[in-house]
Amino acid sequence: MTTNLDTTSSPFRMIVLMIFMGFAGIGMIMFALYKATGTADDIGTVNVWGTIPESQFAEFLNELSFSDRRVENINYRFVPKTDFDTTLVNALASGRGPDMILLTNEHMLRHGDRVFITPYEQYDARSFKDTYIEAAESLLLPQGIIGFPLLVDPLVLYWNRSILSANHYAIPPKQWGELFKMSKKITKKDESGNIELATIALGEFTNIEHAKDIYVAILTQLGGAVARLDENGQPVSTLGNRGADGTLPAQDALRFYTTFADPTKSIYTWNKAQKEARDAFVAGDLAMYVGYASELPVILEQNPNLNFDVAPLPQTPIGAKIGNATIARVFTLAIPRIANNVSGAGVMLGALTTKQASELLEKHVGLPSVRRDLLAVEPSDPLKTTFRNSAIIAKSWPDPYPEATYNILKKMVESVTSGKMRMSEAINRAHGELQALLGR
Repeated sequence: MTTNLDTTSSPFRMIVLMIFMGFAGIGMIMFALYKATGTADDIGTVNVWGTIPESQFAEFLNELSFSDRRVENINYRFVPKTDFDTTLVNALASGRGPDMILLTNEHMLRHGDRVFITPYEQYDARSFKDTYIEAAESLLLPQGIIGFPLLVDPLVLYWNRSILSANHYAIPPKQWGELFKMSKKITKKDESGNIELATIALGEFTNIEHAKDIYVAILTQLGGAVARLDENGQPVSTLGNRGADGTLPAQDALRFYTTFADPTKSIYTWNKAQKEARDAFVAGDLAMYVGYASELPVILEQNPNLNFDVAPLPQTPIGAKIGNATIARVFTLAIPRIANNVSGAGVMLGALTTKQASELLEKHVGLPSVRRDLLAVEPSDPLKTTFRNSAIIAKSWPDPYPEATYNILKKMVESVTSGKMRMSEAINRAHGELQALLGR
């Protein structure tokens, strides 16, 4: 059989060159990752774009440079999370993109076709799991590793010490079920039935910034999941799946979540008329607030006199059988396929993921490392201990379209709280919408 393929043609040579560069790029990345070779003078400038504040990352790089001068070659640019996707795509299209990106795992999955995937022949899944916590495993795709994790930002419970003490509670709830009794005692209403003091912000979406994550955390604790990766690495909806005992975790989680926004219930404590959840907590109008560890500095700055503490997220009784859990965001490094300085980025990837670098980054950013060897040491600071313990039990899930999945789950919850749909109908509709979205 003959072919008219002209191997001397310019298009053919370009294709071959691109394929060669692609494999060479992977080789350079992995060589740099394992050997971390090259001096500070021959690496070249490595442009890194990330969602960690510039001041924190600059302080980290400055301290790390005392032991590794190569990181002086990093030029870091902060890009707000809300603008990152558009900014990155436009920059890559014009050839002015970064050599490395640093963003949370769910957004990293969105850019899976734009970054190098490290094959398991170069870095096996067993080594990855031995090095990093379970929350980082959403970075493990069937074809390889989409990025390397640095920090974890777990969902925790902030609680007002003064409010709980005034109601004779010495400690915050360890189980979600404790909130039923606490809500009846703590929630205060005026003569018109308006809520003046709320126990916890649950049941709505509009004024609860992390409503999706709270619902997913409860669902995870019940043994359910919103989505998983199939054998081809494609996210598929599992919201409508039943558990091994025949129960529907999505429905149990939905029933619990919406109960606190039902005015016909004795534990009613939240509605759409309340101010945004964190603002209510900072103002002293909310006894407990579910938020991320990264919000601690913000709360302290907004109200330095607020008498509060932080505890692990409450759990479900099922946790005793399947393990306790919370949800977390994982800050992750990856190298774009069309980076201008692939070899230099590979060296920096190796330098930024060492144990020493992770320890310094944790110090300057204030979030736990994803490394098991660092989390094995209990901090002396009680707040850091809470964050560390939460990081160890943290989970994540494949969520490449976080804004769209937020809207789907928001519609599911609000169709129940408004009485427009039964829970089973709302879940079935959300399951179908999720499948259509993830199957794109």
